[in-house]
Amino acid sequence: MTEKFEVQISPIEHYVKYRSVEYTLAIIRFDVVQNGVPFDNGYNGCFECCDIGLKELIEAADDFLTEKIAQNEQLNFVIPYVAGDHILYGYFFDIYVGSNPEDNYWEFKVTRDFSEEEERIIEYSCRLNREQVAALRESVACQFEAFDWDNCGKTEFFRFDVPDKPYEWCYSAKKLETTLNELLIGEKLLAVYVSGANYANPLSISENYVNYYIGSRVYLEFETIHADIHAHAEDLFEIQFFVSNQVCKTRFYDELEDPDQILCNTGDIFQLNYEGETIRDITVGATDDWSWDAKGFDKSKVGDPVELPYSLRFEFNCGSWLTLSGGLDDFMLKMEALDSQ
Repeated sequence: MTEKFEVQISPIEHYVKYRSVEYTLAIIRFDVVQNGVPFDNGYNGCFECCDIGLKELIEAADDFLTEKIAQNEQLNFVIPYVAGDHILYGYFFDIYVGSNPEDNYWEFKVTRDFSEEEERIIEYSCRLNREQVAALRESVACQFEAFDWDNCGKTEFFRFDVPDKPYEWCYSAKKLETTLNELLIGEKLLAVYVSGANYANPLSISENYVNYYIGSRVYLEFETIHADIHAHAEDLFEIQFFVSNQVCKTRFYDELEDPDQILCNTGDIFQLNYEGETIRDITVGATDDWSWDAKGFDKSKVGDPVELPYSLRFEFNCGSWLTLSGGLDDFMLKMEALDSQ
């Protein structure tokens, strides 16, 4: 017996919506109690959903309650951003109808995300009678109407207009370390930005740590110097520097349109603060594992022995530090402090 079946719709933290897509994502939480036992999928009953799927749920409930559904049906929810295979969310409703409308019911079922061709392994199910379906419909409709869909996914973006000059490849970790220390010791770090594409699609986020796909920009804004870094791979970095009065900074709030050129501030991700902290020392980690190549990278300029940079560590006067480190197919930003070791 299903004693409780309620849903809560809420925004996704750090969600960035691409202007080119038609859907808007959100979180749906199923608060279910069956035979006295609460439903738990390991994520507090939460799943991803989108506005299109919620509209389909409301319409299906309306058709069910007005007896427009003449035979058994299944209400699935498509994951809209997956290209190729038709991938469905790991929750759906089987709708059962018979000769007596009062005996009709829905069955909520949970499985793993799956394509239409895959066999479903049902991990959880519960039944909703007609009154519960009506209550579900009203709850979703009211929350849908109150939800701020127009602003959901809009984010604060930044554009930096800089002089047109080429990036410089970093062939020596030691040389890069010397350059960074000469330019940045005593500077206050104001903000660290990443490209909108990376900000919108992190590989993982935890306290004081974020992991992104490789091949994107990291833009460091100091009081008098800006450093624009392209992290191509763990040993392939390009960098350019600008004096702050050469840079025109624009801030705006919108959906994401130019994911590689528009930047996002990472400050809200970290618990430890770096904004306004003064640089005391910079260390550049070196690697001789030269695994990658890229257009424009001049192999003849690589030293012997090979000492290509793979990590940049910015130490602050306050005792904390920020590390930017490249991996085989990702890069990470991490804040640390002595008391966090």
